[in-house]
Amino acid sequence: MLCKVLFTLSPLCFTGTNRVIRERLLLISRCDFIPNSMKSPCRHFNCIQCCKETVMLLSNADIKRIENLGFSRDLFVDDVEGWLQLKNQNDHCVFHDGMKCLIYTHRPEGCTLYPIIYDMDNDCAVIDEDCRYGSHFSISQDIRKQLFSLVSRIKSERYKKD
Repeated sequence: MLCKVLFTLSPLCFTGTNRVIRERLLLISRCDFIPNSMKSPCRHFNCIQCCKETVMLLSNADIKRIENLGFSRDLFVDDVEGWLQLKNQNDHCVFHDGMKCLIYTHRPEGCTLYPIIYDMDNDCAVIDEDCRYGSHFSISQDIRKQLFSLVSRIKSERYKKD
């Protein structure tokens, strides 16, 4: 069984009480413009599947980086049995507007690594079998090291509050 908890994304719709949040994200998204020429299969195919119903785990560094953008931890962090993970709203990541990630350049490290995920049963890096375009990705030694470092940090931070 693959541990998809560590590396999955998700999208969002802003309603009601989130108007102020939406305004802040619109300001940030101006700085986070990603050119269409970016060579990501996700962007090329306009795929946001991994941003739906995410269970992306967060490191303390991820949380601090996003808080430094002016967002309250309560807005985007769920604590599930000691694991800190990205919140969903309307079945999407709270930072996704349905078209793009509004904090793309500041997104969680696990999001930057996806669809490379950690397989707990076999203690290795794999490409998520649920990624529609997984065949367009490969696992380099650098990515493998980054993934194992992230997994180690998240495990060591479990239950610890900053």
